[in-house]
Amino acid sequence: MIDAIKKNGQLKFNRLRIGSLPIALLLFALAAMAAYWLFVPAAPPKPDDTWTRIQNEKIIRIGIDPSSPPFIADDGTGKLSGLDVALANELAQRWDVKIQWVYTGFDGLYDALNAKQFDLILSALPYNPSKTQDVFFSRAYFNGGPVLIVRGDDTTTNGLENLQNKNVAVELGSNGDAVARKWQKRYNLNLREFNTSQDALRALQRGEANAAIVDPITFID
Repeated sequence: MIDAIKKNGQLKFNRLRIGSLPIALLLFALAAMAAYWLFVPAAPPKPDDTWTRIQNEKIIRIGIDPSSPPFIADDGTGKLSGLDVALANELAQRWDVKIQWVYTGFDGLYDALNAKQFDLILSALPYNPSKTQDVFFSRAYFNGGPVLIVRGDDTTTNGLENLQNKNVAVELGSNGDAVARKWQKRYNLNLREFNTSQDALRALQRGEANAAIVDPITFID
């Protein structure tokens, strides 16, 4: 491409390389797009339906399985106690809302949350990376992990490798259940699943299981 300019009364030609104009236009377009994204206000985020309902109704529905003391437990009369209960009460006070407790089996908490039967889970729930596509997890407020429990008179069991073809008690859907399933085929474990960790430990005490895999705080309690 050629253009002409007049300088000192003489006509001179400047030779521009072919392609320089399209490149200049492209750079201008990119600069314009950058300016748009930098200076044009972004659209406001879409309101969260759950939070909007909580604010309007002044009620927060919390899904629980009250079988994990000292985090959460029901004394049999409907009275709840534990760390998770205290945390829920603090949240309710700060948000100026009332709590509606929704009792759900531990293994059904995620499904019930996705079905919008309650707004959040606060029930000694361990972090599960496989669930991050469907739910958001808070920061951890307790560090723990499953432990292998045997009776006091068992002097031969030091690990899962000593439990081949034997019964192992777990709480259905718990972190201990997940660990046991991970190693079930390798050690040919016979899993005995119970509704609560306490039931799993009672089965161990009665001799119905050779070991139990539960979280350490449940065992200490």
